Amino acid sequence: FSDFQMLNEPAPSACERVPWSDVKKGAEAVSKEATTTGMLWSGTPSAQEAADKVESYINTLQGFLLLCHGSTVGAGPTLLSTVQAVAKGALESSLSLLESALSLGSQAARLEALPPLTGCVWEACELVLKAPSDNRTAVGRAIVQVGTSIKDVVREMNEIELERAEGTIDDDDGDGGGRGSHCSSEVDPETLSFDAKFSPGEMDVASAVKDVISAVLVVVRQLLYVVTKAQDTSAPGKLESLEKILEQARSIGVDADELGASVYPPQEIQEIRARSRGIESSIQMVLAEVTALHGSVPDDLAVACDKSQESHLGLHARLLALA
Repeated sequence: FSDFQMLNEPAPSACERVPWSDVKKGAEAVSKEATTTGMLWSGTPSAQEAADKVESYINTLQGFLLLCHGSTVGAGPTLLSTVQAVAKGALESSLSLLESALSLGSQAARLEALPPLTGCVWEACELVLKAPSDNRTAVGRAIVQVGTSIKDVVREMNEIELERAEGTIDDDDGDGGGRGSHCSSEVDPETLSFDAKFSPGEMDVASAVKDVISAVLVVVRQLLYVVTKAQDTSAPGKLESLEKILEQARSIGVDADELGASVYPPQEIQEIRARSRGIESSIQMVLAEVTALHGSVPDDLAVACDKSQESHLGLHARLLALA
């Protein structure tokens, strides 16, 4: 479907931007075409009826794709990829419906196959209706996804502490020294799960890592506030800063996830240090972009970053104690 290829790039800035409300109307038209297609092929349409319906559906899809492309005037990479994704979903599900309607020979087969395929088109069109309509919203939703991932890591860290408190994680006897002397990790071949045994020193590191990731989660939440309050993101440089904030937030999310994974025995001390430093570096870079976007760093974000820095210092102190 060659018309989809035009969505590889945003529409030229000289063009007039198509309102997202028009894109929604286009998606609703595609949804209606899916409904009438399913109804028509629930019986046995004539060759002319089938040809007319296919032509009508294809024309509606082409119009929808043109509207999607027109809405991307001034779109940054995040918004453009979102538009591409929802448009692709509506297109592919529609083509699948049409292909099945035309290829299935028996009415019984069509009655079984077409309703679920029609439902797939409805769902795809519903995603269009819910999609972000501007750069700020698109970047904000992407940052929400980063925050959700980091929140999952915090939950996992909390479970480690809870299991230890309940006695389901055993601390080896010892003075909490180096990683080699007090940790083991046994694999249950039946469940392919790890029976992690933390030394006291390793539990201290795990606790410090939890503090770091919890503090980082607060930073990401503050970044979300910064993005959602951004004004005039179409101004020169503003969109670039918005996208760079997201880029650094994603980098923070990756480092936080890897940091959480590194606490299980045998703990990867060098990896923990590297991921901690990576987060610190990303926070400094994101502060520069926030300043470029807003002119200054909001107080709440500055406080969150200071607390994050304190948590990193605490983690480094724990790691030195294990040396």
